[in-house]
Amino acid sequence: MDFPMKLTLGEALKKGVEAHKNGQLQEAERLYSTIINVQPNHADANHNMGVLAVGLGKIQASLPFFKVATIANPKVVQFWLSYINALMQLGRSADAQLESFKAQQQGFTGGALDQLEKNLTKQGLEINNTHAVALESSVLPKPNILDNMKVDQALRAAKRASKSNNLEEAKTIYQDVLYKFPHNKQALKALQLLTGVVLVAQQDPSSEEQQSIISLYTQGKFKQALADAIKMLDRFPNSSLLYNITGASNAALMQFDAAVISYKKALKITADSPETYYNMAAALNDGGNVGAAIESYKKALKLKPGYAEAYKNLGSLFHENHKYKEARDCFDKLTDKYSVAKALECTYSLEHYDDFNDRIKSIAEKNPSNIRVAAMSAFAAHQMEQTDSYPFCKNPNELITFSNIKNHIPNYNEFINTLLVEMNQRSTAWEPKNNATVSGFHTSGNLFSKPNKMLKILESVIEKELELFFEKFKSLDNGLIQNWPKQTNIKAWYVRMLKNGHQRGHIHPSACISGVFYLKTVESPQEQEGAIEFGLHGYAYPIKNKEYPRQIYQPSNGDIVLFPASLFHQTIPVVKDVERCVIAFDFLK
Repeated sequence: MDFPMKLTLGEALKKGVEAHKNGQLQEAERLYSTIINVQPNHADANHNMGVLAVGLGKIQASLPFFKVATIANPKVVQFWLSYINALMQLGRSADAQLESFKAQQQGFTGGALDQLEKNLTKQGLEINNTHAVALESSVLPKPNILDNMKVDQALRAAKRASKSNNLEEAKTIYQDVLYKFPHNKQALKALQLLTGVVLVAQQDPSSEEQQSIISLYTQGKFKQALADAIKMLDRFPNSSLLYNITGASNAALMQFDAAVISYKKALKITADSPETYYNMAAALNDGGNVGAAIESYKKALKLKPGYAEAYKNLGSLFHENHKYKEARDCFDKLTDKYSVAKALECTYSLEHYDDFNDRIKSIAEKNPSNIRVAAMSAFAAHQMEQTDSYPFCKNPNELITFSNIKNHIPNYNEFINTLLVEMNQRSTAWEPKNNATVSGFHTSGNLFSKPNKMLKILESVIEKELELFFEKFKSLDNGLIQNWPKQTNIKAWYVRMLKNGHQRGHIHPSACISGVFYLKTVESPQEQEGAIEFGLHGYAYPIKNKEYPRQIYQPSNGDIVLFPASLFHQTIPVVKDVERCVIAFDFLK
């Protein structure tokens, strides 16, 4: 059958999705059917036909379409989720469990599948423009919300959900943000706060009063949440949720021993709660009791074998204590970018070099743009005197560019001074947690989300410098250049360092290019203070050859430096009692 106006399969699918989104269901069905007539095993068209059927209340009719989708492309988790959800709505729990098992065999564990099995609160889904039109009345978690909104919008939506006690929705949004931007401080902090009580709240039906305490906790009002929870325990002495709230609040207030006591009381009420063991493990570790923390994570995993967060935290704990084999065993249970990279780092630390090279090749085929893997691979290739086989950016130290704002703005000194005054009026945090900044202040969010006139000018300058970067290196055969983002999405933040201020060596896993604009530098620097140092080594990788490539650059006011996001960089500490002020930025993937 020919498509109208000779549409390709891809064009017909795109038009079908647009029609589906706009409520033109008959047109969407016609286009999906046309695709299926031409290619019966077309995964996306079959899946979307199933979604249409469910939307019309024809759940039984959706099953053959969902089944074809999972067979045709078993690597798309959304197909499995839709199929399992439809089976659950029909009351076919045994079949749903079987399909869930099949999905786990494809490497999908935890998260959405766990939520399906527990039949959590219903929540709407957006349309995934790459694959599936999802069910509006589904119980599935939202697909990555960043497909349809910017980071700041997503964070505001999460805050609204949290204040309305829609904690699972807030948790899902924060997870979506961190999937693309692993070092987003606002999302990371908020998710850490939510983790303490959300999962337990799902298991412990509570009154509106208890939910109000959860709301206090998620808003960061820990003292009030703790006091209210303790009072309420007089009336609800068998509430595991309330003891988890007191535990999480105590932990947030750095009272780790008290937190552990609360979690133990919760376990006396619900001894089979993996979430409580998970929460207690974090408090034990923060309180310095690493051995007990490990055992608590193990108990959580015994009760909930697919507990992804527990595997990740336990793996990180093992890695920090140089138990690389145990750490790798944990990370190998997971498939997210961070865990894959950490398992690779463990393999290198274990000196299992053949396995290391095999893993590099496998990762390159599945995901050629994992920034942590790119950094590890470049360093290991130098240390082992071999060719770097990971395609993202094989010689990142050779792709650094230097420019200055004066190349773009005539009155550049006035521009710098005005922007510096404005930045110093912004709200900042001192040495924010999970950040590389030492003895310095750091803004949160994205300076370019609602830019004023000055920031708009700076953003346009950075965009021009990115164009120049691409033109300079466009002949290179690497993933960084060949997969250059089609849309420009830049995130920026302000960093103000004082005496002894510096940034520890780090990379930017969510970006492809990173950069720095220098507003205020150290005059007449001593011992290269305030300079930026680039190199292949970081994250305490074991060193065999100390002569790895590195480069130090002493910046001046107005300088703009661009470099691959996989290149380790750090600041040489400021010795004088002066300020060093920059706007750092990421060109996001």
